This record gives sequence, C-alpha cells and structure tokens, in this order.
Amino acid sequence: MLTRRKLVVGGAAAVLAPAAAGQAAAGGELHVSDIGHALVAAAIDGEACLALLDNGYNPSAIDADFAIARGLAGRQSVTINGAAARRTQDLSVRIGPISAMLSAAMLDMTHVAPVSGERVRLIAGRDLLSQMIVTLDFERRRYLMQRPDEPFAAQKGAVLLPLGESQDRWQTVRVGVEDRTLQAGVDLGLSAPLLLRESEQTRGWIDGGRRWSTAATAIPRGGDLVIAARKVTRAQRMTIGMVRFGEMPVEIYPADDPVFGGCEAIIGAPLLGRFVTTLDVSGSRLWLKAGAATGVRFHAPTVGLGTRVEGGVLSVLHVAANSPAERARIVAGDVVARLNGTKPNRDVLRLAQPGETVMIELASGRLVKLVAQEYY
Repeated sequence: MLTRRKLVVGGAAAVLAPAAAGQAAAGGELHVSDIGHALVAAAIDGEACLALLDNGYNPSAIDADFAIARGLAGRQSVTINGAAARRTQDLSVRIGPISAMLSAAMLDMTHVAPVSGERVRLIAGRDLLSQMIVTLDFERRRYLMQRPDEPFAAQKGAVLLPLGESQDRWQTVRVGVEDRTLQAGVDLGLSAPLLLRESEQTRGWIDGGRRWSTAATAIPRGGDLVIAARKVTRAQRMTIGMVRFGEMPVEIYPADDPVFGGCEAIIGAPLLGRFVTTLDVSGSRLWLKAGAATGVRFHAPTVGLGTRVEGGVLSVLHVAANSPAERARIVAGDVVARLNGTKPNRDVLRLAQPGETVMIELASGRLVKLVAQEYY
C-alpha cells in the first residue's frame, strides 16, 4: 500500500487577490482519483486544466513543466521539503465562480495520481480554498462552490463541526478513536482515511498482538521519490460527525514527523469522501452529511504492493510486511511486466478481492502466483 504524502511548501506566502464580488455559487463535475482525491476543472491564465483540492498546501502549486512551457516561471523561490523551488509570476486562476491572482509554487507533479490519464496541473491550496465554501458530493460526483461572503445554507441533515487549529496551523476537528478523543487535522490531499500519531495507545495495539503491516509514504524530492515505511493496523471503532465506523484502517506516524507531528491525528480524503463534505476554510467550519457510503466497510489491501507508474513502466516501490506479496518474495525494485496475462493495470492490485488469484509476471521473467487476502 502506498500513501502519497503532501509536500511542505514554506517561504514567502502566495500573493492572492480577493475574488471578485457578486459571483454566484456554481457547481460542476467532481472527479475522484483512484486514491480518493477530489479534482475539479479549472483554468490557469485562461487555459483549461485539472485541479486537485488540497487544504494542506499553502501556497497553491502548479506543475513545473506546465509553468515553464508557458513562460510563467518567476525568480523568487520557496522551500519544498528542504529543497529550493521556484515560484511563478503572478497568474490568474479560476475554479468555479472563484477567480484569483496568485504566485504559486512550481512542483514536479508527475507523481500526483492522474484521472482518466489526464495529469494534474494545479493544486488548489489553502490560499485558494479560503476564497470559497466548497461542497463535495463524492458519491454523486458533484461539487458546489461559492464565495464565503455570500449567503450560505448547509445541506439538510449536515452536521456542523467547528474547526480548531493545531500548533502548526492545521485546521482540526474532534474525533473519537476507541477510548480516546483526539484533535485531528483535516486534509483533503491525504490518500489514507486516518493517520494516528504514535502514542501509548498505538504501541499498546501492536504490543498487544493486533494485526499490523506496513505502508509506504512517498515523498517527492526533486525528480525522484523517497520511500519511508510506517506501520498500519485497524482501529476497532472511530467516530466523527455522529457517525461511527468499525474496523478503520490506521497508519501510524512518528511524533516528530515534520508534516503531521503537531497533530494527534489526520483525517484524509477516503474518510471525508464517505460524506457530503462542506469545507469553509476562512470560517473554520466543516459540515458532514452522512450517506449510504458511511455504512460501507473500508476496503482492506489484499496484495501488499506499493507501485509507481512512470513512462508506462509499473515498478514496485514497497512490499508490505506480512502480505501475500512478501510471502511470494517480491521485492522493491521489481518491475511488473504483466498482470493476469495482460498489460499491467494497478487496479488489478488495488481491487483484488480476498481469495482471488493474481498472476504477476516480472520483467525478470519470473512468474508469481499469489492469492489475495487481507493481511491486517
């Protein structure tokens, strides 16, 4: 299992002009990536593109190749995961009814999950999202946006959850995890449903014999990915917005994590996607409306491979502990040539059901037969 971790963008803040007054609410199609990210149609300097909504970024970011090809690169810099990166010149961005002028960070976005083969060109961060109230209906694949100073009425049945703020400026919401109440950061860009900071509680789970494995965190650095593994298990129960979930997948991160360490927990897109989610960043408000998806058990990984596709090549980045892939002696660095006799598609690995046979042909010529099963 491979989790995409956010890039930390520091340095000078983005230059953001207020959205024009008098713009009405507008909606459209919500695209959802295979790892749960919310994406919408947008435009950069009038050119159509796909934007990923991620309140964990500040400032927003655009694809470096896209910016350079259009002469948008500026001379100022920001710090991204300890490395210097350039900022863009001031540019015009439009999402729904929201138009803004900003200077964004330039990032390599080849590692961001595409939708229907289309690459993401814009990550709409907190600076852009603070200019709107956005409602995301993941089940119906629709979104609605409006300016925060326009009259707003929450959806009928939605539960209002006021947002607090952590010491490192994450917007947080109260959640229950088994016998603890935690302040959890809200992160639309996180591809895991729930992260927990390492604590006596999580150590007790593992030491007490709870089934566990590992997941890979992919940290983009320059043109490559740095892979770090952390333990994953399941919380027996988790509560948010008056909805209780059982058997919640949990990834455990160290207390000194440079991105999430200031929060006790983080909730991500797969969990928020079980609700009709309305986020008002500037007003520090979150509404959650339960739907049919809140009663569906979270899918558990069944193969145990974290992979990357680049240049049409599917390579193995991580093999989960105690998984069928580990027992089959697949290792990081292996290249997958064929899956079930055809061109490799990661959905085969992601969606394999317990008991299903998966045939993996490696580029080395080795043929691996494994039976999918939950391993934590």
